[in-house]
Amino acid sequence: MEEGSIATVSGASLDGLAIGSTVVHAHLATSDAKASITVVPDATAQLIALNFQPAEPPLVKGWAVADGAPFDAARGWGWEGTADLATRDDRSGVNDLRLGSFVVTSKGQFHLQVPDGSYQVAAGLGDNTFGSGLHRLEIAGAGIVYNVGGGNTAGVVIAEAKGGAGLVFDVVGTLDWLAVMPVNGMSFDAALAAAKSW
Repeated sequence: MEEGSIATVSGASLDGLAIGSTVVHAHLATSDAKASITVVPDATAQLIALNFQPAEPPLVKGWAVADGAPFDAARGWGWEGTADLATRDDRSGVNDLRLGSFVVTSKGQFHLQVPDGSYQVAAGLGDNTFGSGLHRLEIAGAGIVYNVGGGNTAGVVIAEAKGGAGLVFDVVGTLDWLAVMPVNGMSFDAALAAAKSW
């Protein structure tokens, strides 16, 4: 398919014209660059949005329920080892319903099966009602959210899925929500905003 039928570049803007994938080329003086892009019909189409809560109907519209269940390859996510997990849905979450529930663990691993590649990862930790010490979320030793203490804290990183292993997060404390999207040129903030339902 001809490049210009999928997307065109005008000045500093790139406009999607049709759903599909293409390569955009740029040339300035003696420098050349190219990048692969995909135009999708919905900003949230590639966003995996998980709200951590007890196993019951979703508390946050449009966000999937991630409870204390073990990893299930068919579903694509779950916990590796669930001995000390506890779920709560009695926190105050008036301004952000994702903070009204959590899964808490002293040392757990949450497994999200995704294809190999680069991913934007955002997460929220903490008890929205009471401060309760150290909380942390890491992936392969890289911190996403650290040392919440009282209240809630969110963080964002770029993570790599390699060797078919997906993304495995080390969790200590209360995990409120997790949002993951392939690095694909779309604004992660825009995708999260589009998924907002509270």
